[in-house]
Amino acid sequence: MRIVALIVVVPLRLLWEALTACGRALYRWLLLPLGRALAWLLNILVVVPLRALVTAVGWLLHHLLVVPARWLYRVLLTPLGRGLVWLGRHLFVVPLVALYRYVLTPIGHAISWVARGIWAVITFVVRYTVVVPLVALWRYALGPICRGVGTVLGWAWQAAGHVVRFLWGIVSTLFRWVVVIPVGWVWRGLLRPVLHAVRDHVWRPVVTVVRQVTAEVRRALFGAPRA
Repeated sequence: MRIVALIVVVPLRLLWEALTACGRALYRWLLLPLGRALAWLLNILVVVPLRALVTAVGWLLHHLLVVPARWLYRVLLTPLGRGLVWLGRHLFVVPLVALYRYVLTPIGHAISWVARGIWAVITFVVRYTVVVPLVALWRYALGPICRGVGTVLGWAWQAAGHVVRFLWGIVSTLFRWVVVIPVGWVWRGLLRPVLHAVRDHVWRPVVTVVRQVTAEVRRALFGAPRA
């Protein structure tokens, strides 16, 4: 096993160490300087020009847009806005406030007072020309009449109920004595004995004979039934 290890493992380990040393030397002496050179070139050729371009564009935008816009806002727009606010206040707000305070408010109060007075007059007139007479008419004329009519109608309804119950008792009694009792007597004394006699002396013998004949015919055609 030691001989096999010496023959197989040691050469592989030596090869790995050689490759590792070559890789470190290649990274240290070739790739690292090449990367630094590329980074320096990228910085010199791309980053520095872009930074200078951005700085120049920012300077131009600041001095061509921001500074004129700030000056325009400070010197022109601010005084113009203040002048417009002053004109709007003195041309619209102050006159409207004065109109509302000294014209519309008194007119509104006057209209409200007149409306309340008119409503009070209308209420007074309607109350004493319509409501009070109607209440008095109902209380002293229509109410007693309606109550009297209701009382009369109630008494008539009760009387009609008594009359109807009395007539219904008479009709039911007559129907019982004229129809129910004779029909019951005829049924018990005449029809039921006749029907019983027909059932016992006619229907049952006929049914018995028919059954016997049917049994004889079945026996003649199909033979005696099995036990």
